Amino acid sequence: PSFGNWEMMNARQVYDYERAIQKVNGVPQAQIDINYPVSLLKRGFDWVNAAFRVAQTKNYEISISGGNEKTKQYISLGYFDQEGTLIGSRFKRITSQINVEQNVNTQLKIGVNTNLSFANTFNVGSGNTYSSPLFGAITNSPLFLNPYAPNGTLYKGNELGFADFAVAEDNFLYSAYKNFNKRDQFRLLGKLYGNLKITDWLSINQNIALDVIYMHDKQYRDPTTLDGRNGADPSKSGSLSEILNAPITVTSQTSLTGGFKLNEKNIFDYLLLTEYQQNKFPTFSASGRGFSTNQLRELNVTAEPASVG
Repeated sequence: PSFGNWEMMNARQVYDYERAIQKVNGVPQAQIDINYPVSLLKRGFDWVNAAFRVAQTKNYEISISGGNEKTKQYISLGYFDQEGTLIGSRFKRITSQINVEQNVNTQLKIGVNTNLSFANTFNVGSGNTYSSPLFGAITNSPLFLNPYAPNGTLYKGNELGFADFAVAEDNFLYSAYKNFNKRDQFRLLGKLYGNLKITDWLSINQNIALDVIYMHDKQYRDPTTLDGRNGADPSKSGSLSEILNAPITVTSQTSLTGGFKLNEKNIFDYLLLTEYQQNKFPTFSASGRGFSTNQLRELNVTAEPASVG
């Protein structure tokens, strides 16, 4: 990804800068070498490069159409997969569309349009969470802070050797893949329509549309991360929040249209329209805290409920 003219210092630049500051403030060279030995550069780490990536986008579409004088059909299928430039973020969507129109006779035409989609959004912690790669990339020192312990394992964030140099006791390379914000969404858009031409000056049109959405949001904070850790009561570490939304909208639209010639100079056109709409918005939310293990990420295994609504 491009950051424009904005750039973070690398380990070498921080090293030279810190040594120059000490020299300006009269610190003896021998002491500067003790405070900032060359060996520090061996543990340098590029946190910005670890937080961001070159993301890929994939898009596949296929469609088929055909028909004759009486019947027309259209079918399409699509798949979209987009990685976010921030690690741990992704969006996937599968779509389909089916349209059929039938001329029953010279006076009556009917049709149906359907659109189906399923989308999955996966995001790591936002900028106001400790597990946010964006937060860590800006605040973590590329000189003093390395995400890996000397034995090669990832720090969680609260260990000695990491916590004493970090702004927050959290290593996003560990926590970003433990904590998540996830949304699954299914949507159905459908329309049934008909047109009946009674005379040259009178046609009746009827449209019935349906919009159904099922949306499931899930936010998990792992008990081993700073966002999920409860220092006062470790048994309540870790949290999970879930929200279900299932709005349904039904719209019925009836219209009378037509026109006729009054005389050689005047034509009268008219449109009479009536519309009815019904909306339902059922929703449910619940949250709990306290996970004995990070392998089970369901509300029914939490130590206690936090809210239900």
